[in-house]
Amino acid sequence: MNMKRLKRIYASPWLTYMIVSMIAIIGFVYIYGVHVLNPTYTDWLIKDAHYDLSQHYLGWKAYRNGDWTFPIGNTDYLLYPSKTSVIFTDSIPCLAVLFKLLSPVLPEEFQYFGLWGIMCFVLQAVVSAKIISHFTDSRILIILASILFISSPCMIRKMYGHTALAGQWILLLALYSLFCYKEYTSCKKGYLVWAMLGILTASVHIYFILMCGIVLLGYCLEDIITNKRIMLTIKTLAIYLFCAGGMVLFLGGGEGGINIVADGFRKMSFNLNALFNPQGWSCIYQDLPLYSDGQYEGFSYLGAGGILLLTVSMAAFLICMKKKRMLSRYYSEIAAVSVVMILALITALSPTVTMGNNVLYDFSLPAVIEKYWGAFRATGRVGWILFYILLLGSSIVLSKVFDRRIAIALLSFCVAIQIYDIHNGLVERHNQYKDRVILETVYENKYADFWEPVGSSDIIKHIMFAQPVTGINLYAFADWALEHDKTLNYFYFARQYDDFEDNLKAALEEPDDTQLFLFTEDNKMQCLQHDLNYYLVDDYIVGYTGTFEHWEQLTENYFAE
Repeated sequence: MNMKRLKRIYASPWLTYMIVSMIAIIGFVYIYGVHVLNPTYTDWLIKDAHYDLSQHYLGWKAYRNGDWTFPIGNTDYLLYPSKTSVIFTDSIPCLAVLFKLLSPVLPEEFQYFGLWGIMCFVLQAVVSAKIISHFTDSRILIILASILFISSPCMIRKMYGHTALAGQWILLLALYSLFCYKEYTSCKKGYLVWAMLGILTASVHIYFILMCGIVLLGYCLEDIITNKRIMLTIKTLAIYLFCAGGMVLFLGGGEGGINIVADGFRKMSFNLNALFNPQGWSCIYQDLPLYSDGQYEGFSYLGAGGILLLTVSMAAFLICMKKKRMLSRYYSEIAAVSVVMILALITALSPTVTMGNNVLYDFSLPAVIEKYWGAFRATGRVGWILFYILLLGSSIVLSKVFDRRIAIALLSFCVAIQIYDIHNGLVERHNQYKDRVILETVYENKYADFWEPVGSSDIIKHIMFAQPVTGINLYAFADWALEHDKTLNYFYFARQYDDFEDNLKAALEEPDDTQLFLFTEDNKMQCLQHDLNYYLVDDYIVGYTGTFEHWEQLTENYFAE
């Protein structure tokens, strides 16, 4: 009986998923350590306050501080008195909403970015293993292939940078519908899957709406080729767009004041060498030139192991005696994948097509197309579709063309080469995150006799910057302000709001004792235009309608100097 049970366990596909999940967890813990998994440990999120990670965490902190509104993703803590959406702080909105619901029972200091990271690693492994398992029943091949996805440079590079974009398992979920289309013969199942993907993409990061939308077009083509269901295909498209658009609106992404067009379009694009350009991630290959610095967004390096796997698989397929049979059996899948790759490449390249540091073509577009295409300014990210299709396709071809033992040997070698090739990048991140950080908040320790009474004041509620602030000054002050339940009138967003100037002007015209104004040396002459008392504190000229005991007010002579 025990032997039969053991055999059933061994034969179960769940064992495969458990193994790849354990490998993913071990990989995550090696790179980032265990400290980041502590939900009450938050110092690591703002230790390098000029990084996007600080924006993501402080966006969550501000969202948690605010009252519930409708749309539910809005808060007035970051651009007071205007409302802004948690979408545009890239704070992984689905988790932000979930943990805000749980906020009454959560500790005062709480973060979910460690949880998100390990979840991304595990889901990256499980979804890739699920796809590969449709083409081979070799557990070893499935596990080895999943390691290539766990060690994906473009996923690891985004983790704790543009953190939400590390959720590239969402893209793999969409590609699952292409590679495993035969599971979707039921229309209802297809509708449900794409409705869920629409909601998921919008509630993680808006760029996934575009990327999964491109994959959906391939799915629709496959549906038309296989089942001739044109009207049902149109319904699938409509369901996806309705769910994605509805979730964006539900989270406040359609609120007024947001400027969807930002600088960087054409320059944050996909370079034609991106799949083979390590950009500092290789011990084997040298970096290749880029057209602009912004093309780091199109980073899609396959890795030396991935390049070797692609080369061997392509060569083996071309000389394979079974290729005609394979093409015949999978012709609808191949057609759909090919169309997706073409659409993804066109979108990723942008109208400025580059190879290395050379511009091959520069297309002019109608203003309307330029505007809406430019809303996704970092088009290079769409190149990840090519990365994952090539990695999946190569793994599948290897398993189909070679004898199982040879395939295992080849894939083992590719995995070993891959890990060696990118190990410096992994070690660098390991060294960055291995130690626990103890952060000293700037404004708790510097001029504490001024800032502590301000922080504890029930009267002063709003911190008003007189001009936009960037980098460490913004994030350090934002952390202090949110810690003391104060609002800000300026913050850094993925897309900028246009309300700052008007809000500031209105506040300065009728200041009250709930507002504390922060000027700098650069705009100190502006102070004379307003009826405020001024104090020199740290690097700021502080303006307030009231007075602060034990602090000497600045005279007009100071501003005349």
